[in-house]
Amino acid sequence: MSLEITQKLIARQTPQAQEIIHSLLATIQNLESRLDCLEKENRSLKKRIAQLEKRNAELEKRLGITPQNSSLPPSTQHPHAKPASNKPKSKRKQGGQKGHKKHQRELVPIEQIDAIVPCIPESCRRCGCRLSGHDDEPTNNASERALRHAVIWRKLSFGSQSEKGSRFVETMLTIIE
Repeated sequence: MSLEITQKLIARQTPQAQEIIHSLLATIQNLESRLDCLEKENRSLKKRIAQLEKRNAELEKRLGITPQNSSLPPSTQHPHAKPASNKPKSKRKQGGQKGHKKHQRELVPIEQIDAIVPCIPESCRRCGCRLSGHDDEPTNNASERALRHAVIWRKLSFGSQSEKGSRFVETMLTIIE
């Protein structure tokens, strides 16, 4: 709501009201001029803040803050950590993509094999001691096969639910083997 105060309107008022109106108009004029000054100062401060933020970002980039050159605790960076890559992250999943031809060595057909050469090390990689003997089976398949019947029984019967039942199962499984 805009109300224009003219001299005619003021003249119609009582002397006491006229004094109050003139005082209020002077206060409004002072406040408007002060508001203009504050708005100018605000704009200049915003420009200065933008300049300082830009400079700060440049200096931080140049500085390369790490635990070795700042007050960051050492645990924030692994001692053998690779520097962060500037490369943007790919939207693709890791590994071979659909439709991509596999890169693998094809197996040689049995007819083309002349000889099988066992590759057995002569000494231990760690301590250098000479190795003797050979490994029969490099997997634990034999032990897994021995447990197969017990595992199937346990899954079908939901195990035993008492101490006496556990003893019975132990006895039966040792007899079966």
